[in-house]
Amino acid sequence: MIFRWVGEWSTRTQARKRIAVELNVEVKRKTIARLSSLPLPFPVTRSPFGLNAISPICSSQHPMFVK
Repeated sequence: MIFRWVGEWSTRTQARKRIAVELNVEVKRKTIARLSSLPLPFPVTRSPFGLNAISPICSSQHPMFVK
């Protein structure tokens, strides 16, 4: 009985995680779209983790600022 409950709980948590991930991706996509439509003084760069992060530090490498 306990084993059945544990199995049910784990599938439920996995489903919840999956939904959370999908929502997160959707939110990120919307945020990125909103950011990219704004005239930003710094680029939205792709970090090693695959997440998009605003980085004022890399602004010197931005096409607008390259001399």
